[in-house]
Amino acid sequence: MAENELATTGQSDKMSMPLTDAPITMKTLQTLMATPTVPSRYKNSETGVQDMYAAVLHGQEMGLGPMEAIDKLILIDGSKSMYGTTMCAQIWRHGHAIKIVIEDKGVTAIAFRRDPYTHELVEMGEWTFTQEDAKAAYLEKKDTYDEYPKLMYTWRAVSALARIYFPDCVAGFGYVPEEVGLDDFPVEPIPEFVPIVIDEDGSKMEVEQASAVVEEVLGAEVVMDK
Repeated sequence: MAENELATTGQSDKMSMPLTDAPITMKTLQTLMATPTVPSRYKNSETGVQDMYAAVLHGQEMGLGPMEAIDKLILIDGSKSMYGTTMCAQIWRHGHAIKIVIEDKGVTAIAFRRDPYTHELVEMGEWTFTQEDAKAAYLEKKDTYDEYPKLMYTWRAVSALARIYFPDCVAGFGYVPEEVGLDDFPVEPIPEFVPIVIDEDGSKMEVEQASAVVEEVLGAEVVMDK
């Protein structure tokens, strides 16, 4: 077979390769950079492609796919953080669980780790972030804390819980973006797969498989999925 035929055959094989099997190369990342799927923090950086590559490598160590790592892992100015929803997802992917208890002036996140021998979920501990904690940290005057207090308390409680009880799941990314000084990130709803308990007037009402809708969270209301 002639050399040019070999080259053509090789190119053809690459073109027919399933995308799931295609290697993530620097050229791949440069191609992605021109698409709307890439967050602006990469496009606005002189080292955007290299930053994406670093995110992919970190994601591989954590079991994240390349696109999820690029989108959900935040690497800026030497700080590492992760979206709160991804933090929850990582905990559940490892077979563990968390529960969110939403009260009038605070939110408690409760950790459940799966016992390696009995395979049962065992309650390990909890972390609460309150209105008083927000005041002590000079956070209560931020727009996001004023508009979405329950969600902001939730992510502070979840990130602290992750650092203490799930360090193997978050692998050094146990902070949400606003904890490392990054305020221009969206306010995230609580994932649908996280059980939520609403404490109304001292009587707790559990809402299984509930999701917090951002518009409704202004009043700290959690609504059932339809």
